[in-house]
Amino acid sequence: MPDLPTGTVTLLFSDIEGSTNLLRELGDDYAAALEAHRDVFRAAFSTHAGVEVDTQGDAFFAAFARVSDAVAAADEIQRELATGPVRVRIGLHTGEPQIAGEGYVGLDVHRGARVCAAGHGGQVLLTQPTRELVDIQVSDLGEHRLKDLLEPQRLFQLGSDEFPPLKTLDWTNLPVQATPLVGRERELAEAGALLREQRFLTVVGPPGSGKTRLALQLAADAADDFEHVWWVGLQEVHDPDLVEPAIAHVVGARTDLAGFLRDRKALLLLDNVEQVLGFAPRLAELVSASSNLKLLATSREPLRLTLEQQYPVPPLPDDDAVALFHERARAVRPDFAANGAVAEICRRLDGLPLAIELAAARVKILQPDALLARLEQRLPLLAGGARDAPERQQTLQAAIAWSYDLLEEREQEAVARLSVFAGGWTLESAEAVSECDLETLASLVDKSLVRERDGRFSMLETIREFVRDRLDEQEADGLSLRRHARYFLEQARAHSEEHREDFTLEEFEWFGREHDNLRTALDYWHEQEASEPELRLVTACSDFWERGGYWTEGRQRSEAALARAGEAPPDVRGGVERRLSFMISLQGDYARAKELAESAISRYEESGTDPRELNHARVNLAISEQKLGNTARSREIYEAIRADADERTLAMILGNLGNMDLEAHSYASARSNIEAAAVIHRRRGPRFSLANNLMDLGFIAVAEARVDDALPFVQESLAICRVDRLGDLLPWAVEAAASVAAARGAPEDAVRLLAATTKTRAELAMDAGFYPIAEETREWTLEQARAQLSEPAFAEAWAEGGALSLEEAAEQAARI
Repeated sequence: MPDLPTGTVTLLFSDIEGSTNLLRELGDDYAAALEAHRDVFRAAFSTHAGVEVDTQGDAFFAAFARVSDAVAAADEIQRELATGPVRVRIGLHTGEPQIAGEGYVGLDVHRGARVCAAGHGGQVLLTQPTRELVDIQVSDLGEHRLKDLLEPQRLFQLGSDEFPPLKTLDWTNLPVQATPLVGRERELAEAGALLREQRFLTVVGPPGSGKTRLALQLAADAADDFEHVWWVGLQEVHDPDLVEPAIAHVVGARTDLAGFLRDRKALLLLDNVEQVLGFAPRLAELVSASSNLKLLATSREPLRLTLEQQYPVPPLPDDDAVALFHERARAVRPDFAANGAVAEICRRLDGLPLAIELAAARVKILQPDALLARLEQRLPLLAGGARDAPERQQTLQAAIAWSYDLLEEREQEAVARLSVFAGGWTLESAEAVSECDLETLASLVDKSLVRERDGRFSMLETIREFVRDRLDEQEADGLSLRRHARYFLEQARAHSEEHREDFTLEEFEWFGREHDNLRTALDYWHEQEASEPELRLVTACSDFWERGGYWTEGRQRSEAALARAGEAPPDVRGGVERRLSFMISLQGDYARAKELAESAISRYEESGTDPRELNHARVNLAISEQKLGNTARSREIYEAIRADADERTLAMILGNLGNMDLEAHSYASARSNIEAAAVIHRRRGPRFSLANNLMDLGFIAVAEARVDDALPFVQESLAICRVDRLGDLLPWAVEAAASVAAARGAPEDAVRLLAATTKTRAELAMDAGFYPIAEETREWTLEQARAQLSEPAFAEAWAEGGALSLEEAAEQAARI
């Protein structure tokens, strides 16, 4: 091993782009080309004081004491190779890597390699630390998520040449990870090969074996081979019936998940499937129904399906285990130096990543020899799990128990109480539910039992399961669970529309962050004798389920609560029925919606409920009657409500009457009613209803050939939808803009916008008869565009629009 630069070092990574294809093209000449390429690199290293750290195949790893030398070497290499058949990509990253026996180790090494992998042949990429230390001409490429799954990094390109987009993860929902994956090269190669060959791969192993981290890296490495990569975490889903809605929500399919996935070249990563094994046969059906879908799952046990290819996660090899311990120990103690005890600790922990990380976190207070002594004492004592459980699982139990035993008594009690949270928590909720103060929480974070990100805290699921058992031992009366359920019932009601004029964006985002905690609270209340708390929590969640697209889950939760409503107060039961009535109207079940609305009205009348609630239920009944073809009855209901309606309910009625007129093509009457509704909504809210009214007025103006009048309505509606994230309205607002474009002689723009909304319309799966004016206007717009464009021009515009996301289409629509 040559003498390596220390301190601040610039690392250079390179490899040949398309080396397999190049070998195929050059044949016998490939060896000579590869050797010539190596000569160029080594000459540049010699000229610019670079040290060759490692060479494997067509890849180089070098280090430079000065940033300017590294940049000069990279530039010289690209100039020398520019006219030849070999195209290399180079990544430069500056940091302070640690030196171990095998060379450099640490995050900087991982980062440099990933930067290189993101580039293209002929391209030199620099990280921000490198860019800041040298004065050169670069192109700022912005922030990018690299395939190490860590936080986004700002990247720069040497020079100003044009290259394709970087090979990064910005278009996936793979979760950001706090630390890089250490080792696992062999496992990634083996499992990666299986993923390329098979259509259904399950990564199997016990808690703490690193299944999820390995699977995430597999998905990241394979991302370039797919048009879509989706991660779905199932750790808080315990009912097999809720798995398909959970998947559908992540991928954007509102109904018919199989149909949505059928023609997509996609990789679907399902995490923690062992909790919902009853859904496994359906997964096989989804894969069988699509020729391009691949499924990657993690589970503590095999799914036992014919299509399934299992990949058991082995323990970390000794060298990788020691490297992991060393890196995690350096994070809490920068001067840490491993000794022989570390290898023995890793062997005693059976190479399980979680156990190693927990042990490494303790070097802040215990030397490796002392750690080993504690393991010697505690492992035999705590290895008394079930005889048929995997041995490594029993060892993990011991490792977590050992870490737990190192805590002070107050910390043990606090971490056990915190286990009631699902999906994370805030400091405020920890204080209210678990009586855990900031100092204790900070200590738990420091000891790696709790994680913090952007002011929100969470636990690894394996740790949470262990301390949850401790909670059961401490609290036979379920006090913490009861406090948790009460807290989130109170918070949900405080954040819901129940006491507000509008369901704001801030409230919507709160429900999104706390959805898993709300599910846990709903499960708790569902098991209690009294049904009222469950009904009240369902009511509080209903607006979030409606706007967020959780229609199936919301319907199931609401129906389950109603099935055991028993002696609940009639107004409380009616509140669930009223909200459920509208939610299922969106899915076209108008007969059930009518039944629920009638029941809600009866209960409201029995209890003397607030007249606004009663009127809202009557409005739902009127909607159902109209959609069932009973238009006269619907109008009769609306007229009866108007007599004593408050202003907001009046605006709702006017808007609905306007839409009835729209269906009858009575545009003058429709315009009058909707304009009156918009005036009220502009003054009182909600903004959702105002955006809907404005969109209606835009459609009316287009239908009446008043295109100049249509434009301001459409632009304002579109702006509200974008700012307030009104996902259910946004496609129609874009289509309204498309109709304006067609009417103003811009058929290509109209076609692009309609193509962009086509996929989203199918994914939303709102009943086709719920908003007929949008359907009619879409058909009219297509006719106008076809009349103005040749078939090739139409097809080209349609293809361009199909490549746009809905957000990109909305941005273009705003410029119409």
